[in-house]
Amino acid sequence: MSWQRTAPSPARRMVLSLLVWWAGFTAVLWLLGLFLDGPSSLVACAASAALLLTLGELGYRLNRRFSRGPRGRGRSTRR
Repeated sequence: MSWQRTAPSPARRMVLSLLVWWAGFTAVLWLLGLFLDGPSSLVACAASAALLLTLGELGYRLNRRFSRGPRGRGRSTRR
C-alpha cells in the first residue's frame, strides 16, 4: 500500500504558520529578557508574542483590504 502525501489545506497552513511565528516571537522575547536582565517569565513572553502576532495579522489584513481600493474602479484598458 502506498501513501500519497497531499498538500495541507490553506486553513491548516495558516494555523501552522501562526504557531511557528508565535513560538519564534516567544523565544526572542524570552531571550531578550534574559540578556537584558529583565524579569522574563515564559508565560508573559508568550502572552506578549500572541498580542504582537494578533496586531500584526490585523494590520496586514486591513492593509490588504484597503490597498485594493473600491471595487469596480480599477484602471481601464480602454480609452
